Amino acid sequence: MRSMKSKKYTFGGVTFEVEYPDTANENDNCAAFLSGEMPDYRIQLCIRDDISPGNSCVQTGNVITKFMKSIPDTGINTASVLAGSKAAFLFLNHDAFILHASYIVHNGQAILFTAPSGTGKSTQADYWKDERGAEIINGDRVLVTRRNGQFYANGIYASGTSGICKNHTAPIRAIVLLEQGESNTVNAIPPRMMFLRILCECSYDLNDTVQCAKITELAADMINSVTTLCYRCKKSPDAVGALERILWNRE
Repeated sequence: MRSMKSKKYTFGGVTFEVEYPDTANENDNCAAFLSGEMPDYRIQLCIRDDISPGNSCVQTGNVITKFMKSIPDTGINTASVLAGSKAAFLFLNHDAFILHASYIVHNGQAILFTAPSGTGKSTQADYWKDERGAEIINGDRVLVTRRNGQFYANGIYASGTSGICKNHTAPIRAIVLLEQGESNTVNAIPPRMMFLRILCECSYDLNDTVQCAKITELAADMINSVTTLCYRCKKSPDAVGALERILWNRE
């Protein structure tokens, strides 16, 4: 039997133990999330030659077996293992979900810029960093958790091409659905349209009716609990000041 070793990682209070052959080289891009907590899920890597794309991952209870034909020369990439094991869908069991968004912290609160790829999420995050000293926690994904009726943003293993992937939790000040425009204004859209557009940026299994019901409930509660707006803005640092005035002077 192949000798194994393991590491544990916690994201927004949910812990995964990743178990892999002890001969494998490590490419641990999730080191910031290392944890000593008891695992909620265990992911076991199994090396087999007869693996087809349709059966590369099997879940039995809280144990996920991830089959691989071989260990890459670059080593075990923890983020890729978690993504390939469909870890994103498991967060819904814990009142949490992954949202496609750039996540920044300003004045101790999270601002999440969400929109389809190419809209300018990372650009706006960079403007806030340069103009206000905001910290970019993740350039492309955020784990949203609900605890005691409050919504929080958390770091997560996935970061897209940004490479920015920090372990930080903050209460959510606002969710900003971005649109490109010639001026910096709030674009009034019907609540149903806002909900559907944000739902499109959430990670869940479209073929799982339980997950669909859960993400619908969580996303609706988030939109009703947290300042959520559609911000049509320029690709200019001016967009920072305009949004800042909207968010902190709207009450």
